[in-house]
Amino acid sequence: MSSPTVDTLGGTPNADPLGETYNSVTPYRCGDYIAKYRLMPIAPDQRALTGRTIEAADRPDAIREDVRVEMARLDAEWEFQAQLCRDLEKQPIEDPTVEWDEAISPFQRIAVLRVPAQGSWD
Repeated sequence: MSSPTVDTLGGTPNADPLGETYNSVTPYRCGDYIAKYRLMPIAPDQRALTGRTIEAADRPDAIREDVRVEMARLDAEWEFQAQLCRDLEKQPIEDPTVEWDEAISPFQRIAVLRVPAQGSWD
């Protein structure tokens, strides 16, 4: 089924989700701290997928299918990071359109999420 309205919206390519970096846009308070978060792939096989477009023509489940094949062969690792708010003037917490300068507050590793290669459901 196709929608003329949706078809005119454009959109982004079907990027391989295992190679992409994910960022929170808005900051979150955790006790006395305010931070933005980032999840970044760090395993070499995963980093090789960064920017890869998944061909979805005539494949309604293309992303699911490709991730399933990839996760059966690779050990995935992501680094979970936080960027702390250090200056409310330069890092406003009420305006998500302002990018926080990493020179003022670099991202810091909080944890590593490891997912070993594994089969999944059909």
